[in-house]
Amino acid sequence: MATDSAQAQKTAKVRSFFIKGVSIAVLSGMLYGIYSSCLLAATGSGEWALWYGDWYLAGSEATIGGVVLSFAMACLILGALGSGINDVISAVWMVAKAGVKGKFRDFLRCFKSKPGLVMIVCAIIGGPIASTAYLIALTMSGPIATPVSALCPAIGALIGRVLFKQQLNARMVAGILICVIATFMIGSSAFTGIEVNVQFLLGLAIALIAALGWGIEGAVAGFGTSVMDYEIGISIRQTTSGIFTLFVLTPALFLAAGNLGLYPTMLFEAFEGPLVLPDTAILASPLIFFLISGLAAGLSFGFWYKGNSMCGAALGMACNGAFSFWVPFFSFLICGLYLGWGYVDGSLDASTGYVLTPIQWAAAIVMVVGIFLIAVNPLKLFKEAEPRAEEGTPAEKGTALDAGEAGASLLVDKTPAHKLLPFNYAILRLFEEGGQADTQQVMEALRPRYASNRQFQEKTVSEALMTAEQNGLLEETGYEATAPGQLRVFYQATSEGREMIAKYIG
Repeated sequence: MATDSAQAQKTAKVRSFFIKGVSIAVLSGMLYGIYSSCLLAATGSGEWALWYGDWYLAGSEATIGGVVLSFAMACLILGALGSGINDVISAVWMVAKAGVKGKFRDFLRCFKSKPGLVMIVCAIIGGPIASTAYLIALTMSGPIATPVSALCPAIGALIGRVLFKQQLNARMVAGILICVIATFMIGSSAFTGIEVNVQFLLGLAIALIAALGWGIEGAVAGFGTSVMDYEIGISIRQTTSGIFTLFVLTPALFLAAGNLGLYPTMLFEAFEGPLVLPDTAILASPLIFFLISGLAAGLSFGFWYKGNSMCGAALGMACNGAFSFWVPFFSFLICGLYLGWGYVDGSLDASTGYVLTPIQWAAAIVMVVGIFLIAVNPLKLFKEAEPRAEEGTPAEKGTALDAGEAGASLLVDKTPAHKLLPFNYAILRLFEEGGQADTQQVMEALRPRYASNRQFQEKTVSEALMTAEQNGLLEETGYEATAPGQLRVFYQATSEGREMIAKYIG
């Protein structure tokens, strides 16, 4: 039966899309661990080691370039400087990546659009504020500040409930409470070999600021990436964050400290340091670590956006939230083992902060359990053979059709002749006034003006349609198998989707 074949192919397509989204979200968390550990390595090498020096341990005042600064101001300045350098390098990586894929013009066009403005606001919240706070917390409390910042999915769930009336049931509340318990485990004095002092606890408190910023970003940025290509979205995010942090926030902090002239000196000295450690083959240049951390940060945030849009924001943030494990893991490998920061008198020592004690590992695992409980109903996840919409899977709302039943496309590209839209915007604009179409019909409608665009590919269009359906802009109307292995899935805009398309990209 044709309908049986169509249903089987449709089920396989939905499952493949869902698994890809989850995999990308998990990979995002792993890359976040690499980003964090390499950023920590960069700001602990070369001139950075001298800047932090003994004053970090004393926690009173700092002497940087002959200028005496308060402990708090030194933390702010060095945190903003490191975060800004990382995000500027990350922006260069991401814009170059988008350019290689033929998306640079769309990047410029999206910057001036309403969804682009949403991404800019999120970039300021998640970059200069949250990322700087995270780096300060990381330097003050070490890698165990990371699980505290991993509260962002819990905070995102609360913000979504207050601002967007999103679901917050008893299961999610239980998950949030588990995250809070894990935070108390991390901040307690039960760790052996680690001194819990004012500086340590202040670092954990600052990590909560990072969690708040990223929770806001995760809750708000979903709209931007539901209509915008994720590689363009992350390019806007990193460019905005890098420019604002390094060239606005950081000089403002130097000015507040009363020595703006120290800013250009430290900016250049931030990359100084030997390429390798003396008498070893160990790479230790801050520049090398910044290049790696910038690339990993851009890929991590980009995959976070893409994973959220494919498998649902709640589940995507939960999978990404496993960075509470990956950060201490990669910090142990890169900083603890590779750079030798985890050794005391030739042996690995938990007092360094790079060799985590069992309770610290347990706290990170408890945090991950709480995050998944916020996003996933365990009973439904294991009871059902196919993940359904509540768990982040695109629901199979369409009806299996007999071959040829769908009819012709009603979609027409009505964008003014003198104006080209970003490719994903052009796809959604076709559905603004009603009508339905599948991937091939969308491509035919756009072919006259977008055929030369390197994004004009069946895979790209199909994924854009499925992502828009997952985020409520489009809905399925039917599907049919036209030949073995060939499936047509038809979409139309929802009433809310038409309003959103008209308001933001119309």
